[in-house]
Amino acid sequence: MLKKITTYSLLLLTGLFIFSGPLLTPNVNALDTEELKLENPLNISAEQPIADLVAKIIKAILGILGVVALGIFMFGGIIWMTAGGRSEKIDRGKDLFVWAAIGIVVVFASYSLTSYVLTALTQV
Repeated sequence: MLKKITTYSLLLLTGLFIFSGPLLTPNVNALDTEELKLENPLNISAEQPIADLVAKIIKAILGILGVVALGIFMFGGIIWMTAGGRSEKIDRGKDLFVWAAIGIVVVFASYSLTSYVLTALTQV
């Protein structure tokens, strides 16, 4: 058991080291400029209505939820494939597939409804 924990912690630390490298290195091109500017990540000016800001935030959240649903699909597949014939693990993997599919349907429906409502609000 201790060997598994040590192996998992080593894999976790290696993954963190590999994926955090680009985040910790400075942007050399930004340091070469004379004036460092903070750019607007939302690309919304002060003249645009607040509905545009809300729309971008909602779409970003729904995009993240779609990625989470994809991750649940993958996790369910891994559980199903590594079940080794145990019916409780197979059922758990199938349940994860069903709930992830329901989640994706809800995300798509909410995205469509949000787009329709925000388009109707901005046209008025």
